[in-house]
Amino acid sequence: MQRTAVEQVLRDIDAAFARLQAGAYGMCQGCGKPIPVERLEILPHARCCVPCEHRAD
Repeated sequence: MQRTAVEQVLRDIDAAFARLQAGAYGMCQGCGKPIPVERLEILPHARCCVPCEHRAD
């Protein structure tokens, strides 16, 4: 279980680097708005803002 969780985080980090290279880092993949800096400070590989993350659950 823990190995799977670590592998997922590594995939998320790789995806964040890809978004950074593409110029899309920090933009919510749900609504397209900027992800608040405070969220990115806590979770640098965040794909979505908090409201969109909750909608996906």
